[in-house]
Amino acid sequence: MGIVHLCGLGRNPGAVTVGLSYIYHNWGEFGRYGRPVEKVIILTSREIAEGYVKAGEVVYNHYGRGHPKGIKFRKSDNALEIVREFIEREFGDVEIWRLILDVNDFSQCVEYISKTVLYFHSEGGHWKHIWANITGGTNPLNSAIVMVAHLSGAITMLYYTFISKREYFKYLNPFTDNKNEFDFRRYYIFKTDLDRRYIAIMEVLNEVESIKTENLLSRLKKTYWNEFNEFDEGKLRKYLITMIGVNHHKDCDTIMINDMGRKINSLLNMKWLKALTGLEKTSKNEIEDMKKEIGLEKIYP
Repeated sequence: MGIVHLCGLGRNPGAVTVGLSYIYHNWGEFGRYGRPVEKVIILTSREIAEGYVKAGEVVYNHYGRGHPKGIKFRKSDNALEIVREFIEREFGDVEIWRLILDVNDFSQCVEYISKTVLYFHSEGGHWKHIWANITGGTNPLNSAIVMVAHLSGAITMLYYTFISKREYFKYLNPFTDNKNEFDFRRYYIFKTDLDRRYIAIMEVLNEVESIKTENLLSRLKKTYWNEFNEFDEGKLRKYLITMIGVNHHKDCDTIMINDMGRKINSLLNMKWLKALTGLEKTSKNEIEDMKKEIGLEKIYP
């Protein structure tokens, strides 16, 4: 039993290792959570994972100081290899997993991270504690992590390491106790539910070429009475305002779903999203298939 860490990785290995090191050194063995670092899942691009893009400058420093230990890495130009070797040396027997994805494709990031969370949260029937490090990686990747955290409730903590100057990015361990130069920061996550009214509207709009507001309300009341029984046309129009341009177009009082709306509707009907949000149950075999589909693999030990 312990904490599973999701970590985005770019050129700087310290974006992953510094946070793990801080947790390991400051909190020791958690009574409620077990090992502070039980598994680490690295989310990264193929270019980083396979070393096409070389790691930035790296200093394997003593904890709390900027002095190097004088230890060389076997593959010092590969960021993923540096992280793997650091974890092995610092923490010992910790599982390391790799997930390669397009870190600039938000939709793929949401899907792959969701399937990863489903796998580890329910692994072997044990509900794992999952924390996510949002220090490294791209904006689409970290935005996807935050979205999955809210939708699933399975990622219970977000954290990142504040480092004041780029010249300090090279360190693999925390390098000072001066909070103006380095700080470890945590953010709690609250689970959110998908809006059933929103889902219902998207489903109806996806079924028609165009529809008047009054006809949309009639169909919604017929099929989704509990959600819309108190709605009149005025209230529905107000609800639809925030969806204009993003989910649908509006020509006078005629509503037509747009391309983004169709993409969102397709996403809302994905089995993995319904499983993530608790709308549907998913078997262990189905979750195992999801793991294989995205290429999630253990690389150590």
